[in-house]
Amino acid sequence: MGEYIVVYQHPPMYNQKFDLLPVEGDAYTGFITKVVTSDNQTIDISTLQAPEAANALKSALKSPSIDDTLVTQTYVIEKPLVNIQPILDFEVGEQIPVTGTTNLECPISYTYNQIDLPGDRILFSIYSADMYYSGKTQSTNRIFSDESYPRKTKIGAASRDISFTIPVDISQKMKPGDYIAVIKCEDIKYETTTPFTLHEEGYRKEHGAAAPPGTGEEFSQNPVVASEMPTEITSTPEPQSRPVHSVTDVPTRTPEQTAGFGPIIHILIVMLAFCVLPCIKRR
Repeated sequence: MGEYIVVYQHPPMYNQKFDLLPVEGDAYTGFITKVVTSDNQTIDISTLQAPEAANALKSALKSPSIDDTLVTQTYVIEKPLVNIQPILDFEVGEQIPVTGTTNLECPISYTYNQIDLPGDRILFSIYSADMYYSGKTQSTNRIFSDESYPRKTKIGAASRDISFTIPVDISQKMKPGDYIAVIKCEDIKYETTTPFTLHEEGYRKEHGAAAPPGTGEEFSQNPVVASEMPTEITSTPEPQSRPVHSVTDVPTRTPEQTAGFGPIIHILIVMLAFCVLPCIKRR
């Protein structure tokens, strides 16, 4: 476990030979303690840490008499680890999501060079606590099993997500009680366990516990009663006011003020009278 550095030395360049080799020669395989250059310079790396040893090799390749090139790569080997989030407050008959993180490898496909890495297959099994602690972990005593692979993440991420789901039809058959979730990666001989308790229906309501994610209840922890819902108030636009004239506002005309043909008739009668009088006098 720890950090390692891989050193890639380019094949012979212009002089057609490796200018940097272990003292034992190019047929040597094993722990390298010393390297020798083509100009008979010996470099002891046995007492150096990996970064310092890599720097010593890089410095040797800077010699004008050496035309080889060097590429290094750093990687870390860790102990396998799967961390499962606590499985809390689920009831019989509910779908139970199981989530966590891991440093195990996800599937990788390199299409350009046709190299595929299948990733680490992680197995998930459920047993009753009594069966598991009594050593009865045969397949006949297994309540449920599933498998998954770590999800892909960005390069350099510290961990990858992993998830499983105990479906409703399995949860309905399980009795309230204690259970053990076993997480295993057979390829690397890794195994860990997560205990949890499955409660009877109505447990959360009775104990005032919050609904865990995945049940759907977490979105309605405080349901609003219809009578408590605020009534939407809609405003009716007021009609635009227009001036209304009452009957008394209309001015009353006197007979003299009344417009019409009356004045014209009076004038015609007077003119007719002046025409008739001379005629009477002549007779």
